[in-house]
Amino acid sequence: MRAHALILPLALPLLLTGCVEEDTEKADTDDGTETSSELDDDGDQDSESGTDDADDDTSGDDGGDGGDGGGDGGDDVALSEDNLFSEAGCALMESEPVSLVMGASESEANTAVLVPDDETAWMLQMPATGDGWFTVEVPDWMTVVHFFADEGVEIEIMGGEPFSDVLRNGACPDAGISDLRWAFHEWGSYTVRVAEGAPEEVWFTLVKEG
Repeated sequence: MRAHALILPLALPLLLTGCVEEDTEKADTDDGTETSSELDDDGDQDSESGTDDADDDTSGDDGGDGGDGGGDGGDDVALSEDNLFSEAGCALMESEPVSLVMGASESEANTAVLVPDDETAWMLQMPATGDGWFTVEVPDWMTVVHFFADEGVEIEIMGGEPFSDVLRNGACPDAGISDLRWAFHEWGSYTVRVAEGAPEEVWFTLVKEG
């Protein structure tokens, strides 16, 4: 009995120590599991957040290029107003034009003299080379004249000032003639240059307003 009594007190601390170690290992295991679970949860959240961010970026890219819009229509020439003057220019296309030969230099501009009216069309022949030159006789002060010509022909008027851009005649837009309004503050002679590169013969009509 004495031997057993000695063994029991010695064994009891060993049993308690084993229980404590077992509880500690279990606690460590539980903590590791919970930590791992929390990391997994955080990882999943981060992954989902990353996916959402990627989706947002992709959505932004989809709206990036809207195109320039409007296409290439900006090169089209605008139409002039459809009125009595533009209609007169269209009507004169049906008349027999007066043929003249333009000068080959500014000093020869008087070889072809045009007077604005609503009854006459001219067919002006270009020089063999270079620019063509002619003269406009303006009969009145403070006068606005419509210069109707073959579309695409470039002209330069010495004196006065423009009252419009070079437009397409709005009364007959498919006829291929331009409409330029030009103001002359004084009566007299004005020189006009037709740029090299125009057709061999250039159709002109000059209609005076008022």
